[in-house]
Parts: sequence; structure tokens; C-alpha cells
Amino acid sequence: MVFPTNNEERFLAWGNIGPILGPLMAGLGVVKVNNGGTFQYSATVMLGSGLLYYAMRQVFLRSRIAARQLLQATIVYLPLQFLIFVLGKS
Repeated sequence: MVFPTNNEERFLAWGNIGPILGPLMAGLGVVKVNNGGTFQYSATVMLGSGLLYYAMRQVFLRSRIAARQLLQATIVYLPLQFLIFVLGKS
């Protein structure tokens, strides 16, 4: 069984959303430490909210397709966030 039953929905929610909030908060912290501008803040928030969208979608749909799309969104998120950090470095 890949996904928990209906009684364990909270486990699935925290198992997906918790690890997504970590990189989002870390990204905002890095932007603040680097004295990032509006571009860095807005790009970090947009990328993080897109990743959060796919995590919430996977929680509500609970399908293999949604899980695969969350994996793909994570793979796209990490290099783009790194690129934002490198380009915005003063």
C-alpha cells in the first residue's frame, strides 16, 4: 500500500507539506541574509508557492500522477532556486 487510508490523511498532509515548507523558509532566510532585492524575494515566494501547490494537490488527490508531478516540481524547484541565489548575490 503506497498511500495511507482515509484515517491517516493527517500523516500524508504533514509528510508532504512539512518538507516543502522547510526549503521555502530556508530560501527566504538565504535571501534575507544576502540582502536580496525584490526580484529574489518575489522569485523565491513564487517558486515556493508553486511547490506548495503541487504538495497540496498530492495531498488532496492522492494519486500516483500527482506524486510524480510533485517529484518533477521538486526537481525543477531546486536548480531554479539555486540559480536565483547565484544571480542575486551581491
